[in-house]
Amino acid sequence: MQAFFGGVSAVNQKTINTLDKFFNNNIEFLLLDYEKEPYYAINILEMLDCIDYERSLINRFSDGNIMSFDKYAFVKEKVEKKHIFKIIDEPRKFPFVSDEFRQQVIDNGLTGFLFSEVWSSEE
Repeated sequence: MQAFFGGVSAVNQKTINTLDKFFNNNIEFLLLDYEKEPYYAINILEMLDCIDYERSLINRFSDGNIMSFDKYAFVKEKVEKKHIFKIIDEPRKFPFVSDEFRQQVIDNGLTGFLFSEVWSSEE
């Protein structure tokens, strides 16, 4: 499982066309006002309740609410065949993407993505 980082994620039409098979109506594209070519902010609509809390390393506030994760662990069955999503525990943070999504980005030379491996189903 990968995560890509940044503020508001924006993509051009080439990126949308290249990654279209991964979106499955889970993304809302919002046209941005940019002079050179159309760019779209992406709003990820799929929020999953998929954290394996026993295997994750979690920092909590004194009231027990989640502050942050030092290590993510997912329930494998809940993230299988999910290519781009956010988690209900961090709805405003970065999206998670599958290895297949990442590989499609690399294979097609798409730029502007920063990936970091946060979990492996092999663990």
